Amino acid sequence: MAPAAPDRSSLNHPLTSVAAAGVVSWQSAFWTLVPLGLNSMTQPSGRVCGFDVRHRAFIRSSPIVCATDGVDVLAQMLCFVCLGDSPRTAARRVARGRLRDVKDVDCANNGFSGLEGNRVFRMLGFFFGALPQVVKLLGMEGIPWTKVWGFAFFVSFLILELVIVWVGRGWEEDASLKEPESPTFRRAEETLRAASNMYGIISVAMTVGVWYSATDAIIQKYMCDPNHATTLSGVIPQNRSATYTLCSTLVVILAYLASLGYVTISTSGVMKVVTTVTPKIFYFGSFVMSGRNAICHPAGFRSSRESFLFGSGLALVWAIAMGLTRGYPSPFLRPHIVRSMEPPEADSLVMYFLCENFLVALVYYCFRYEAGGTVKPAWTETFG
Repeated sequence: MAPAAPDRSSLNHPLTSVAAAGVVSWQSAFWTLVPLGLNSMTQPSGRVCGFDVRHRAFIRSSPIVCATDGVDVLAQMLCFVCLGDSPRTAARRVARGRLRDVKDVDCANNGFSGLEGNRVFRMLGFFFGALPQVVKLLGMEGIPWTKVWGFAFFVSFLILELVIVWVGRGWEEDASLKEPESPTFRRAEETLRAASNMYGIISVAMTVGVWYSATDAIIQKYMCDPNHATTLSGVIPQNRSATYTLCSTLVVILAYLASLGYVTISTSGVMKVVTTVTPKIFYFGSFVMSGRNAICHPAGFRSSRESFLFGSGLALVWAIAMGLTRGYPSPFLRPHIVRSMEPPEADSLVMYFLCENFLVALVYYCFRYEAGGTVKPAWTETFG
């Protein structure tokens, strides 16, 4: 009598399928990034991309800012070496520019200063928090963008940590740094400082772009799916294109008037709401509202929507850049306007920046992440 054939239906069950057990869940992908971000935020990084040193921890919650800052440090060191400094003197010159105001600010008030100064805590956080997550990222497959964000945090951390170790203790007493600077070095430092500000503003702009792209991807998935809502074709109300165009124009005008000083930075709270909540409301409504579009062509609607998103993003970047570059040269902001920025308003902006980075990433991984095609080896479970 022939043996009975095995029941193959159980092989496709989610609990017994090898493929299902080996995929990278959204929880694994998202919570891998959190320790890496915290590791970078608690690093004594000094002035990050020219931003106010008080906000160094919050601004490093963005992997784009971290990557830009790491490249900026290497570029400054290379520039000083080309001007005649030794590599160690160049590193100390970069450290002097970044850490110049740290002690004064930390003595005033900074919640992260205690963590930054506790080297034992930082090393424990690195070896038991960040390093295992990097090993997990290296082992997992099919998550290229998660690896990009994770290594943006990690590589930037390594660059700054190597510079901190390299300059050594007592670097302030370096005789070469106390000598009168030549006009060449003085001009180089001023140019590099302005370039750092520009890189910082560009990295903030890219971060805002990622926020909008992530929101767009989430809404596209759920609003364009026939299982969730009616598609775009034939249901665009007549007034939507006009609404987007009007809002986009108002936001751009507001940003322009603020840059000239006619609108004070006290409107930043309103601007944050308008530039982040309004696009989501209008974009969501464009799919769920019913009606026929007899006037505006869908192409015109899409172009109006994109112009509104661009205008609102531009205004938000302006508000954040004004708050974070307060008192320092910037190629986009007038000095008297930058100096008028009040510290409490800047503090609210950086807290908003931190929360937006975390929430956008959480919502994206929760609702948009696709586990299909990913591979998580069994040995990665050793690291949590």
